[in-house]
Amino acid sequence: VPFERAAEAMADLFGVKCSTGFLDDIYTEGAKRLDAFLNEVHRQMRASPVVHFDETPIRVGKAKHYFHVACTEWLTLLHADDKRGLDAVERAGVLPAYKGIAIHDRLGMYFNYTSAKHGVCGAHLIRNLASVAVVWNQTEWAEAIVRPTH
Repeated sequence: VPFERAAEAMADLFGVKCSTGFLDDIYTEGAKRLDAFLNEVHRQMRASPVVHFDETPIRVGKAKHYFHVACTEWLTLLHADDKRGLDAVERAGVLPAYKGIAIHDRLGMYFNYTSAKHGVCGAHLIRNLASVAVVWNQTEWAEAIVRPTH
């Protein structure tokens, strides 16, 4: 949310007028205070035996950006970036140092990280299977494969 709209929301919701500079200061201070927490989340993710990685496009204004997701059973880390590729994954900071099993959608960039073992996301496999089944008119056996997973 742009600072201008956030300032309007503060005025509407709480009757408090504040400048965009004030909101920027709060944002900056909040980010600093999160450093230790985020470092711990990164540490715990790198220590996890399995981490799922994915990326999804988002709009920031009119520009296309990406949320890079790293998640375990208990933790989820979102990294917003204007890039989708390796540079963004490096900035997200989990996969480059990860040595466990990285589950992902088979996007080629993930295989550049050779310190991790790689597994394919079940949801992506099911989606691929459904596409193949429709194209080749093989839905009966594909449904029999997918049924036990639901």
